Amino acid sequence: MVNKTFMEKLLDGVEVEWKKLGEVVKLKKGKQLNKELLSEDGLYPAYNGGISYSGFTNNYNYNENTIIISQGGASAGFVNFVKTKFYANAHCYVVLPELEKVVNRYVYHFLKLNQEKLTNKQHGAGIPALRTSEILNLPISIPPLHVQKEIVRILDTFTELTAELTAELTAELTARKKQYNYYRDKLFTFEDGESITKRVPAEVWSRNNLKTSKVFRFKKKVSAVTLDPFLETADCDTGNNHWPQKMEPSRFELYKNSSRRRSASNPMQGE
Repeated sequence: MVNKTFMEKLLDGVEVEWKKLGEVVKLKKGKQLNKELLSEDGLYPAYNGGISYSGFTNNYNYNENTIIISQGGASAGFVNFVKTKFYANAHCYVVLPELEKVVNRYVYHFLKLNQEKLTNKQHGAGIPALRTSEILNLPISIPPLHVQKEIVRILDTFTELTAELTAELTAELTARKKQYNYYRDKLFTFEDGESITKRVPAEVWSRNNLKTSKVFRFKKKVSAVTLDPFLETADCDTGNNHWPQKMEPSRFELYKNSSRRRSASNPMQGE
């Protein structure tokens, strides 16, 4: 017996209808909002033709948890889901599902899946725009509402996990870029008391971002080496930055000690 996938089990014996999107949603267009009514400290975000809000205003014309699509500009066709009350400007389509037929987030995920198709349907020689027909004529499969809700639950979970993973990868990439962009110092101290600083080009880390090696040759005998002597990198543990090994307080310990000194010198904190 062939094992069925989760989706096959979910749809097993379920009647699925195919309709044009325009049969199960209403598509509204926002109203013009003059620029002078936009500010940085308004109560509600105002969406127009971009992928994010264009400013804030003190009025709103749609409630939270609403699907919007950029109508004009380079981002025409971009799909968004607004979780707060907002103002839909003139270059913003608002999608209002007929909830007795389709689940709101089900329609959102469907449109997000077709976002690239919509952006490729832009027309106009000047400012690109998206016709309502390109949205309303999209064919959509409509299983029963309880199945739609389960599909939404699964897709929302994947969306959250993807967002978390993207954030983690972005942070890691940022850290690696910082690592590649600095020159790491090595301070060499010789037996005669003289010292010299050598800088290692960042490119050495592109070979291996976990460890690397480089040979330095001197005519005099080295008595000590200090890595990153000017504390230019985000290195929390500097205990292994010395040869021979040198015991020194960590940055966290230095911070704690400085905090204690500040507290001890504050007469207002005494009993």
